[in-house]
This record gives sequence, structure tokens and C-alpha cells, in this order.
Amino acid sequence: MKQIAKELDAHFFLDSFAQNTDPGELTGFPVAETKVTRDGKEEWVSNNILTHYITAGYSVCSGDSYRTSYAMPKKIKEMWEIRNNYEADLIKFEAGEITEKPVEPIIMYIIDDAFRANPLIMQASMEIMESQTCGSWSLPKNTHVILTNNPDDGNYQVSSADKAMSDRYITIKMVWSHEDWSEQAENKIDGRCIIFVLKHHDTFSTKLDENGLIPDNYVSPRMLEKFFNLISHIDDFTNAESKTKISMLGASSIGSKLTGEFIAFINESGHTLPSPEDLLIKYSDDKFVSTLEEVVGSVDDIKKMNKAAISIITRRIKNYLVNKTDKIDAKTVEKMSDRIIKLVDSKQITSDLATFLLNVFQQNNFNKNPNLKQIFKKVGVNPSYTKIMLKNQVNY
Repeated sequence: MKQIAKELDAHFFLDSFAQNTDPGELTGFPVAETKVTRDGKEEWVSNNILTHYITAGYSVCSGDSYRTSYAMPKKIKEMWEIRNNYEADLIKFEAGEITEKPVEPIIMYIIDDAFRANPLIMQASMEIMESQTCGSWSLPKNTHVILTNNPDDGNYQVSSADKAMSDRYITIKMVWSHEDWSEQAENKIDGRCIIFVLKHHDTFSTKLDENGLIPDNYVSPRMLEKFFNLISHIDDFTNAESKTKISMLGASSIGSKLTGEFIAFINESGHTLPSPEDLLIKYSDDKFVSTLEEVVGSVDDIKKMNKAAISIITRRIKNYLVNKTDKIDAKTVEKMSDRIIKLVDSKQITSDLATFLLNVFQQNNFNKNPNLKQIFKKVGVNPSYTKIMLKNQVNY
């Protein structure tokens, strides 16, 4: 949800229902109010400040002049401040006081762990889902309410939603993808661990048992990342002391089975594939060529080439281009452009992988990272790029 908010340039607000114990934390706490009047103007004021109004010359209205309302929660007030500022600027624009028309704000209100909440809080949220109101307050226009929760399938300690509640929202099932994970992980996870996931991604798929339940040896992506963060400080995975430490940390987090696969991965030197930064920036031209031949294989014997290695390298380079090149200088842009051309021109990369890599040069990626456009200016005029794009009928 945070990623979506960032892509949409939306304002992000989060409520964690699992942490709330009182419905008032959602609805706002009740406030006793009295209707007062002065000079023909009526307004409702809190009883806590009623004496100040009486002193200032207000009098209590006759008839039904008492009520209980709900104080607007702080998050909702902040949402309204954003909306009110936009509408004030819109009035100024229409009056010619400012020249640039303001952009209508998008507000994302995330209710996390919605079905781990106190049942009273869940009931209080029904009105928000249905009409974006709650008691005496409402959400600003263009606010999107999104509930996140684990599924009610017997594997999680969550409350069930009845028909009255489920009719108020649509459900989207999120499925973990090693491709999407690797793109985000390039910014924060040890590269050796990213290689492991890309090489052994079948291990992390959720395969239900005969009863439709998640098996005991299933490892969630969240726990997997915790394990990776625990071992990322280890410089050398291969010595005996490091393997002992990895085994201990793995047994207490991801379990002995997956830890065993990770140790086997280390023993096979699977973690030693070069990083995108090494290939694109740090290595010399000769080192770049020799490294590819060393880990992928020689073009003289295509049958023996390591297709898994070049696939992982290509994916990591693409992810690196999107996520890690936003602050590089012109000299580095030039060097990276040359390396991408060399890689695409080489026979070590298949046409499909080259197409996959070159698909990084799309307009939406340019918006995220303007340096990509500079790299594309050189890569895009290379004959290999044109040939591959025409072959696959991709239009840019």
C-alpha cells in the first residue's frame, strides 16, 4: 500500500486495528455539546467550554439544545486539512490569484489487520466502508479506504466477516511473487540472498496440504527477510564459523529444511554471482567480459552455458537500473550504457532475456528515474536494440 501511495503521489494514512481496544479510537470519543446563540447565529459548543461562551454573551438556545457527538480523530482532521487547503487554492486559481491549477489530492486511508480487531471496532468500521462516514464526521472527497488482513482460512487468528460486512468491500487476494520481491529487495536486501531467492523461488510458493491448510514448514516472505537481515552482516558465508552461525539463526527463524537448502546453495558457490553494480560500474571492460565467461560460460560452447546464472544476472541488472541509478553522474550513465550494449550484443544472453532487459526503458520507468532516459538515448540507437524490439514487435 505504501508503494501504491508513492506511485500515485497520494497521502498515506494508517490505522492498525489490531492495536485498538476501544471503538472510540476509530470513531472519536463522545463529546457532550450544547447549542448556543448570539446575534442570531447558532452553533454547537462542547460543554467543557460552555462557560466561556456564556461569558462572551452567548445564551443557550431553547428547545432541543443538547446532544452527544464524536470528536474527530487526529488523522481525520489531517485529511480534512489537506482537502481544505486544496479547495482554498482552487478558489484562488479560479479567481486568478494563482496561475497554476492545484492537483486534487488523493488520500489513502489504510486500515491494517482489519479482522484482528475488537468486534466492536469492526462493527464501527462498517459505516466507513459503506458511506465513508462515522458518527458525526465523514472522510474528505477522493479518500480511498483500503483494508488489509490475512485470509480467514484457518491459518490465521482473525475474525470472520459476515455477509453484511463483506458486501461493503471488494476483495483482492495478494500473491507473493519472487519477481516483484526481487525488484523491491534490490534496495534493501543482501544481494547474495536475492540470488538465493531467484534461484530457488519454487521453495517459497504456498502449497496447501490435503486439508487446505498451510504446511508447518512454510516460510512466510516476512520471516525470510528477517533471516536475511540477521545474516547480512556476515562478510564470508563459506567458512565453518559462518555456516554454524547461519544454521543457528536459520533454525530459529526459517526452519532447518530451508536453512539446509541455503547452506547447500553456499557450498555450490551460488551466492558468488557478480552484483549489478560490479558489472555495470566497478569492473573494467576486460573484467566485465572475463567475469561473464567465468560465471555464464563461453559463447564457443553454447550448450554448456549457465542459463540460470545469466537469467538471474539479467533480472538483477534490470531491477538495479530502476531502483539504484537515480543519483548517478553523467560519466556513470555513459559507462552503464556501454555495458548494457555489450551485454545485449553478446551471445551469452538469449533474445528473450535481452527483450526482458530492454523493457526497462519504458515511459513509466523514466518517470521514476530520469537517468534511465539518458541511458536509453545511447542504448536506443544501438542496432541490436532496434533488431530485438522489431523482432518482438514492441513499440516505444
